[in-house]
Amino acid sequence: MQHREVELPWRAESGGCVLEIAADGTFCYLDEAGLTGWRGLGFDADVGGQRCRPTVKAAEAGEGECELRLEYPATSLTEAVRFRVLSDPAALTVERVFANAGPEAVEVSEVRTSLAADAAAVALAGASAGALECIHVSNLRESSRRVGWRTGPLVSPLPHGPRTLGDSEGHPFPALAVGRGGDYLLEAALQQDLFTQMWAIRGRYDSPHPAGSIYADYAAIARDGRRQPLTIPPAGRQRLSWLFYQIKTGCEWQGLYDDYLAELGRQYDLHGHRSPLLNQALYCTWNYTFFADISEDILRAQCDLIARRLKGVRHFLIDDGYQRPENKPSYDMGRFYPDPAANVDPVKFPHGMKAVAEMIRSAGLKPAIWWSPAMGRDNDLVREHPEWLCLDDRGESWTMDASGPYAKAALDFSVPAAREFVEAVLETLFVEWGFEGIKLDFCTYPFDSKDIRLRGGEGVRWWNWLLATIRKLIGPDGVFQLCGGAPYGNPFLGRWCDNHRVGGDIGKGQWTRHRAVSQAPLPLLAVPGRATLLMDVDSAGVRADLTDDENLSRLNFCHITQGVMGIGGDLTKLSETQLGWLDRITARCDRGRRVRCPDRRAFLGEPLPEVLHVDYPPDGPTGRAGVRKEVALFNWDDQPRTIGWALAALGIEPGEAIVDFWTGRPVGPADGQLVVSLAPRASRLVQVRRRA
Repeated sequence: MQHREVELPWRAESGGCVLEIAADGTFCYLDEAGLTGWRGLGFDADVGGQRCRPTVKAAEAGEGECELRLEYPATSLTEAVRFRVLSDPAALTVERVFANAGPEAVEVSEVRTSLAADAAAVALAGASAGALECIHVSNLRESSRRVGWRTGPLVSPLPHGPRTLGDSEGHPFPALAVGRGGDYLLEAALQQDLFTQMWAIRGRYDSPHPAGSIYADYAAIARDGRRQPLTIPPAGRQRLSWLFYQIKTGCEWQGLYDDYLAELGRQYDLHGHRSPLLNQALYCTWNYTFFADISEDILRAQCDLIARRLKGVRHFLIDDGYQRPENKPSYDMGRFYPDPAANVDPVKFPHGMKAVAEMIRSAGLKPAIWWSPAMGRDNDLVREHPEWLCLDDRGESWTMDASGPYAKAALDFSVPAAREFVEAVLETLFVEWGFEGIKLDFCTYPFDSKDIRLRGGEGVRWWNWLLATIRKLIGPDGVFQLCGGAPYGNPFLGRWCDNHRVGGDIGKGQWTRHRAVSQAPLPLLAVPGRATLLMDVDSAGVRADLTDDENLSRLNFCHITQGVMGIGGDLTKLSETQLGWLDRITARCDRGRRVRCPDRRAFLGEPLPEVLHVDYPPDGPTGRAGVRKEVALFNWDDQPRTIGWALAALGIEPGEAIVDFWTGRPVGPADGQLVVSLAPRASRLVQVRRRA
């Protein structure tokens, strides 16, 4: 597009919204009335340990676009801020690219977009902070190093005190929405190359702001999660922030991200739209029965049964437990040193892992394997190469859980020799042994734990390097599962991965565990896996000591939530009825569709929805089988319940045929409602048939 130099202020209108850039470089993006949106936002950065606000040197513009050229006084840092006004639908993107024009390297710790003057505001017409809903996945859960724990409902009031949303190790979905009654202000990240996006906010509860701001404090911040500075070398250029702004009107919670996801899809080739797991199920050896107690004979028995009875299962994943018996804890990547191929249990796998991969292929399945960069401290790698290890704040070798039996070190991926070793391990798994997929577990803390310090570069840079290296080795059709460290919906992982874990392991599959882990997926059900990457609520499976109602509740939840269809357990011990259940949910995989939750109480309190429903397009596998919609209703309680929802709330038209998913028997609505009486811990899954 042709650009020409322009004088500021500069103005552009599109879709009922107005962008105006002032002479000092601050900008407003507001509705036509000028009462809702962002007013007077300005740019700054922490350069060389000092907060700096730039000056405007020039501006160029074309149709719907404007670029500011900024300079940071007393530094060699310059910045290009690119504004792009989108018309259908109306939205704004603001991209910030930094360059070093001087002869010396420059360190940038963070870049901010914040309220730049007293009259600046983030405003919703006539709204006060106390009446607003704040929607960010950090409301639901903050992450520990290993799993995420729920801390509150997804939809919460604006925080009374200072809070930074997205500043966690959980790889959260990078979008913040604030509003009420269908009107929302949405901000979301369009980049995660080196810095991650977060928001430091505090609601204005003390007194009315003269400009009507809903915030007393506000800043959209991009930085390394551990606050380590980025070094921009002489003549270097880096994009450090790229934000999407949208004023949403007449929008319900579950439609907030649609336009943002469409823009992400235009900018990146995300794996969700072509993942083999959209239409193929996966077996994993970990949950329900085996855990690490696996062997070549056990795997052969499972493969043989899958080949006979579960034709929809196409991938077979060997989880933790193939390593040498002295490898305790087993998730010690240091045990692959110095010879990666030697870290295999010779008793349980006497023919080696290459033979096991070939055995899986001979059963008509694609072999995948579990691996983790997590590392214990009691191994030769730690003893011989301390220079390969991450450091702590004191410059000493970093240790996690130092007082426990599973004390950990972490490999510093910024060290070239350490990366060469990792590549050798990965080449052993995928080139020498021949595995075609991976479950990458306990994987994030070497890159984003806040008490780790790297010798060079940023955590995101090396995290992206690891993911890209794995994807290159397994190829475009290999299955790439991401687990551990609680990756929570980060869409940028879709550049390499097929799925992200939501919630902890289902483990042995007890009812209490199912109930606990099922609280995690709610915020991301409305994010179709086909738009970014699939979620993983962990394996479906069957326990002999659970009732049929309890077992079917787990299967129904795994099915309706539209993530990876994975199964686990010792399949040879299941009854024909139980195998029939697994065959039913794996036979026709049609995953990654949008899931709707009309149960507002789940968003505002304990996130266990009593009803979920999915629409299927007519040209997909389920649609071609005559199914238009599926609806699942859940009783999470220990007492019987009758649950009813209006057909209109579920998107069911009067007169449409409704049948039970498991039996095919008709289910008759009553007085315009779908009503079911459920025993304790029971559920009901129904299908709405297409009209002839």
